[in-house]
Amino acid sequence: MAAQASEAMNEAFELLKGVSEKKEIQAIYEARERFLLDRATRERKAREEGREEGREEGREETLNEIVLHMKNQVFRPNILYQ
Repeated sequence: MAAQASEAMNEAFELLKGVSEKKEIQAIYEARERFLLDRATRERKAREEGREEGREEGREETLNEIVLHMKNQVFRPNILYQ
């Protein structure tokens, strides 16, 4: 009877150990998923910020080109009426 009790205790211990390991594995998996989602969010935000910076630089360059072009033009009031 003592052997049966000992065997039952060993089985219970192994089962509990398996559950604990599964919880640990689940926690590791969830931490990895959070990490991957956070990284994807940071990368997406960085791309969006980079695109906006590029658009702003493009607008500034366009305005600079317009100003340079206008400086090189001789202003003729009659050109406005054509």
